[in-house]
Amino acid sequence: MNKAFQLKEVQVVRAHVLKLVFGDGVEHLADFGPYFRDWSTPQEKRFSKAELFHKFKLVGHHALEWGDAALVFSAERLRKWESRGVVPAKEKAVA
Repeated sequence: MNKAFQLKEVQVVRAHVLKLVFGDGVEHLADFGPYFRDWSTPQEKRFSKAELFHKFKLVGHHALEWGDAALVFSAERLRKWESRGVVPAKEKAVA
């Protein structure tokens, strides 16, 4: 797998914002807020609550998963900003 599409680290920045670190060292701050507001299904909306959103799993460096695969975002789609509603966050990365 291309290192650019591997998630090496994921950190919570705030409510719906995650810092994504890819295998080639590139970092993205991804805001999932618009996804939950505009694109999520009723079943997925439960993960918009911060306490559930922060309980994601990194699956084999290739995906983020919530609740036994109830909600999954692939590393490749996140890297390319191709996941509907997941947008670059406006704040700066937290070290």
